[in-house]
Amino acid sequence: MRWLGGLVLAGAVLAAVAASSASAALFFLFEPTAAKPGDVVTIRTGGTPASFTARHRKQPLQRPVRVYLVPSDIAGEVRGRFDPRISFVGSLVPDQDTHGLLSFRAPPLDTGAYAVAAWCPGCATYSRGETFFVLAPAKSSRYRKQMTLRLELPAATGGCPVTRG
Repeated sequence: MRWLGGLVLAGAVLAAVAASSASAALFFLFEPTAAKPGDVVTIRTGGTPASFTARHRKQPLQRPVRVYLVPSDIAGEVRGRFDPRISFVGSLVPDQDTHGLLSFRAPPLDTGAYAVAAWCPGCATYSRGETFFVLAPAKSSRYRKQMTLRLELPAATGGCPVTRG
């Protein structure tokens, strides 16, 4: 009977490690990493090949992940998707392998560095019930430069960079 208790404990530890690993694996990469308002920017999930396109997606698709830009200097302060300081840019729908991408036009935000915030209801199973994440780049990540988008707002003397005439 003692071995059964040990087996249950080992299973619980493995489940906890798997859950924390899954939540830690959520990250996004920008291409390009610098843009002006109106430029097309693509964001892809970590592990998604740079050559990935929608035709490469494998069924079944997962629940959509709502993607937001958050100024890097306040990333540690943001706690939810209704924070007025973040900007929604679109929804990314990962495939069965969690590969996915989203292209959007850079919004007219203040000049600065931006990280990703994500509302991911499908992540709750793997992240102790959490569904909202601010994904500030880790200092030691080899992908650090690709995890931040640098936006450059043009001078106020020009026309609106987003309006197409």
